[in-house]
Amino acid sequence: MVKIGVAAKIAFVVFTIAAIFFAAKFFGLFTIGQTYVNSQPVFLTEENLPAYMESTSLIKDLPEDSKALIIFGDNSYSIENNEVNVGAGENSPDLVVTIPEDYLNKEWSGICSLLREASQNNDLSVKAKTSMSKTELLWKYRKMLKYKECVGL
Repeated sequence: MVKIGVAAKIAFVVFTIAAIFFAAKFFGLFTIGQTYVNSQPVFLTEENLPAYMESTSLIKDLPEDSKALIIFGDNSYSIENNEVNVGAGENSPDLVVTIPEDYLNKEWSGICSLLREASQNNDLSVKAKTSMSKTELLWKYRKMLKYKECVGL
């Protein structure tokens, strides 16, 4: 058995991380330094939230087979096949996003500003509700990494 020195192990780890970031950047898995914030103000209510969300790039960029549930207080909205519907939906969601109802009936500069403020106030909860591993879930939703600034990351 060949023993590998500590320096060689560190070099291998650094090279691997660099290769992953290069591949992710090359294949468009994330964009560094680019924001996706809608600058046009919108007054979000229970009634207009589904239509507004469907018009956002955040929802349009979800994988076609994604299933998510967004809960605003007592109101729930299911997202399947890039469509937002009132109610919990028929299928079990991959992700459940919970935000207090206080964030509705206010003017926002877009969905990202709402998510960012909820995250900063520790009011945003995102939970995986799937049998997929974290790796499988991350791979499925990899294109959503470009919206990391929406939640203050």
